[in-house]
Amino acid sequence: MERLRDTTQETVFLSVPKHNNTLTIDQIDPQQSVRLVDYVDAILPLHCTSNGMIFLGYLPKSELENLLHRPLEQCTPKTIT
Repeated sequence: MERLRDTTQETVFLSVPKHNNTLTIDQIDPQQSVRLVDYVDAILPLHCTSNGMIFLGYLPKSELENLLHRPLEQCTPKTIT
């Protein structure tokens, strides 16, 4: 994570799937961060985070279809639902 942060100069998150959400378990910010928000222990819907969208991309088709049969929460005005 540190090497990725140092290479990109961006915040790096380590998240795991939890039910239909992501749980961020670690976060490393660059020294010159534009904003500082601590997402550790935050639980967010899979479709509302970049990490969650990666998890969705690797779900088996049956699990993805099951997830998409429910309404998706709109977290921001730009959330894709």
